[in-house]
Amino acid sequence: MSEFIFYTVEGFTEAPSGKEVENAQMLGTARGATAECALAELLEESPWILKNGYREAFVFKVAGQRRSMTLP
Repeated sequence: MSEFIFYTVEGFTEAPSGKEVENAQMLGTARGATAECALAELLEESPWILKNGYREAFVFKVAGQRRSMTLP
């Protein structure tokens, strides 16, 4: 099984300053044999995605382990 990350460019986010920012938003990650299988798993675990009107997502297969980094 592979891990996939799903994101969308629908909607907007808010910066820490309170300013509206247009950017990509991460919808979540899920594991599956294919991207389609992982998407089905993600939507089952996160019904808020469809309930809030998201209809377009992009997907990338995760190549390695995740790690957190602090921005300068």
